[in-house]
Amino acid sequence: MPLIFVSHATKDHDFIDRIEKRLNEAGIDVWLDHRNMKPSDDFDETIQQAMLACDGMIFAASPNSIATPECHSEWRYLLALKRAGYAKTLYTAVIEPVTLEKFPYRLLIEQYADLHRDFEGGMTALIDAIKGGREVLPKESTAVRSFVPVIGIERMDDPDALR
Repeated sequence: MPLIFVSHATKDHDFIDRIEKRLNEAGIDVWLDHRNMKPSDDFDETIQQAMLACDGMIFAASPNSIATPECHSEWRYLLALKRAGYAKTLYTAVIEPVTLEKFPYRLLIEQYADLHRDFEGGMTALIDAIKGGREVLPKESTAVRSFVPVIGIERMDDPDALR
């Protein structure tokens, strides 16, 4: 069973719990700080070990997570692991609208699942990609969007790309 680390803002726990439930129902293990950490754990060490152990990460993009330095550090660390040769995949899931101006530019090359507009469709696309060991989400889903015109549905210059 794949293990997925979910990077998210504390303020988004309710939405993240919905994601966790769907992933678990699909047979995907989920690592969440608010479920897997004890108060006595060393935060940095525990997060780093969890990220080393995971098969991939879902970055749950929202205004809250975009503004959280810890979330920024988590997805950047996962990308660094990937560049270093670790078999890690980063999946971005938009859970609440984020303006293009606020969205991390390093993630603009990635596809994202729009869970805000279409929770079930986005979760299905994420689950299919995770279970299939694919980095690319299925393009036929209306809940999958791309910032790269060649790959996808919406362009970077589309003002509504993340709304």
